[in-house]
Amino acid sequence: MKKHASLAVLFITVFMDLVGFGIVLPLLPFMAKYFHASALMVAALNSVFSLMQFFCAPFWGRLSDRIGRRPVLLCSLVGSTLSYLLLGFCSSFWQIFATRALAGFFGANIAVANAYIADITTPENRSKGMGMIGAAFGLGFVFGPLIGGLIAQFASDPAHPEQVYRLIGWVAATICGLNFLVACFNLPESRRPESAPAPVKSVFLFSAWRHAFAIRAVGWLILFYFVFGFAFSNFESLFGLFLKQRFAFDVREGNYFFFFIGLVVAGVQGGLIGRLVKKYGERKLIVMGGILFVVSLAWLPFVRGVMPLLASLLGLGVGQGLNRSAIMGLISQQVRADEQGLVLGVAQSSGSLARILGPLVGGALYDRSIPAPFLLASGLVLICLAATRWTSTERTL
Repeated sequence: MKKHASLAVLFITVFMDLVGFGIVLPLLPFMAKYFHASALMVAALNSVFSLMQFFCAPFWGRLSDRIGRRPVLLCSLVGSTLSYLLLGFCSSFWQIFATRALAGFFGANIAVANAYIADITTPENRSKGMGMIGAAFGLGFVFGPLIGGLIAQFASDPAHPEQVYRLIGWVAATICGLNFLVACFNLPESRRPESAPAPVKSVFLFSAWRHAFAIRAVGWLILFYFVFGFAFSNFESLFGLFLKQRFAFDVREGNYFFFFIGLVVAGVQGGLIGRLVKKYGERKLIVMGGILFVVSLAWLPFVRGVMPLLASLLGLGVGQGLNRSAIMGLISQQVRADEQGLVLGVAQSSGSLARILGPLVGGALYDRSIPAPFLLASGLVLICLAATRWTSTERTL
């Protein structure tokens, strides 16, 4: 019973992390107008969350190796609650920017959740457990913008325009606070008391990356995780614009498609991944999912009807769902119990970097040619898949 309760708390924690990332997205145009912010300032507001996660995920992961998963997760929930609560009292753009940076700092705890899963699952069930985290990740990306959009739609008041982002902050703070209370009573420590942290000179970014990449096969897996994340964030950032230009769909219709792909990713990671890993193994799933992802992404900019579009999105969702869980499961299998947090923190950091660089590179290419960013992203994934023949070992790619 305790194990199931712990998994539920972890699911909600990760879900809220991604809700926090996405909930502000519908407000970006509003903030640009209300605070007279430039396009660069608005883009920075969106990117600072992922940037803080990039720098801080290895730190939180390593700290959990030293003092345990439970105190780090509880601390992150308190910090996230505080960041969203402060959002409700902001009176300037830069104050909001600071709260987003604070949310990113405390939101860099997905690696700790992954390490918790590694602590309580056997190696053969590791990818299934990671799939649960991935399902929460995907659903958070879907429901974050949806919640923010609904609040913006129903709470907007021309006489008091600031009440929109204040209400969003207070709603998010309430959810995070309730999650903290649930975790206090239902989230036991998962790390064994006798586990001693492996020696490493520093818990900070570059030393942590060097330590992780020194472990055989892990470096390649982290690189694969980055490339898949780069490709998917490239798609996410451009898909709304693509729908508008190719199909003349507005934001409401675009949200339906995002909801569809989010449910596909969550369904694969939350329901199918365990059975598929037992039948095929992680390595084959990464290859099969990667090929499906490449074909679907390369086909996307050339589709002309709604049904082909849905077929392409289905392939993308299935491919993304298979890859994320299988890669994280393999990474976890390659490292000792006393360095799960550090190495999974580096992997999560690479994913945050992918979410920063993917939209930037994709946006620059999209202005020149609509298919270019999608073809580049699919090509990079294909190169990674081709490299598996040289990077394969007995247990990894």
